[in-house]
Amino acid sequence: MKIKLEPKEKKELLLRLVLVSLYSLGVLYFLQTLVKPLENPNDTPSMDQWTLGALYIVCFNIGSEGNLFFDRFLNKRTPWFIYGKKRLTIQLTLTFLWTAVITAVPFTIRLVFFERNFIDASFSAYAVLTFFFAVLLLMMYDMWYATINFFVNWKASLLEVERLKQEKLKTEYKLLQDQLNPHFLFNSFNVLISEIAHDPQTAIAFTRKLSQVYRYVLQSKNNDLVRLEDELEFINSFVYLHRMRVGEALQFECNIDEKSKEKYLPPLTIQILIENAIKHNILTQERQLNIRIENALQSQIRVVNNLQLKEAIDSTQTGLSNIKDRYSLLGSENIIIEQNENEFSVTIPLLEK
Repeated sequence: MKIKLEPKEKKELLLRLVLVSLYSLGVLYFLQTLVKPLENPNDTPSMDQWTLGALYIVCFNIGSEGNLFFDRFLNKRTPWFIYGKKRLTIQLTLTFLWTAVITAVPFTIRLVFFERNFIDASFSAYAVLTFFFAVLLLMMYDMWYATINFFVNWKASLLEVERLKQEKLKTEYKLLQDQLNPHFLFNSFNVLISEIAHDPQTAIAFTRKLSQVYRYVLQSKNNDLVRLEDELEFINSFVYLHRMRVGEALQFECNIDEKSKEKYLPPLTIQILIENAIKHNILTQERQLNIRIENALQSQIRVVNNLQLKEAIDSTQTGLSNIKDRYSLLGSENIIIEQNENEFSVTIPLLEK
């Protein structure tokens, strides 16, 4: 796959290559000046300095770009502002290992192809010290660059968190509005009135379920995370209300293992997906809507429904955007949306509190 760089990125890359190349030559000069006296000039003919300099430039640039890649990769997977200690440990370990491997290349080439008596004690001391200083100095450069990047990303992260917090307040208010909207209440009360006249016991059960739904909505709106087990109990009540209205047109199945139920997710996440499925698909006795919740990969669940889309639905995608924003605020991997001719599914990460 061809990687296309923007003009600004090309300039930054060129500047980095020049700086690292100059730095590598400075390190080579430092090593030759400081550590060179330990080498036995009679037994260890020096490698051509132009070749050695080119080797240093290539290896230092590869080492630097590799560590920069690790830094950018960890920015996405293990952000500083969420996983501070874990990020520090991982980055230091990766930086040291990668730097040591890359720095070993010029020394390995020199020892194997250019030095005759590299087992000699004086040269062994020389080799160990130059290798140590080369690793140390390259790590110093990479840590300097990573520190600058850390503060830049830290500032950007704070701004992003603040933006997402404001967005969270807006979406939570909108979500609460959606749950308490007149249309949902109107349908629920119509069913309740009908059941009071037809079957008072069912009306009592329906009222309890309705009460549980609204209690959960009001209680969970102040929480960033809720247990999956609690969310599923709420979903059972929520689906019950809809099934009282549409009957067998809505089929629901939940197959989640007990271990997964102890994990967490943003509140009302599954409810949004079920509400979307009901809103966008046809529900009749002849064309039933089947919704199921199941385990996906490790620490993930999937909400799946069969596709029988209504012809004209005004969709703003606010439900899925709400879920994406809340997972982003929590610093988690994003949801996975998949669709084929027969099914629509959303895979949701489960979190540790």
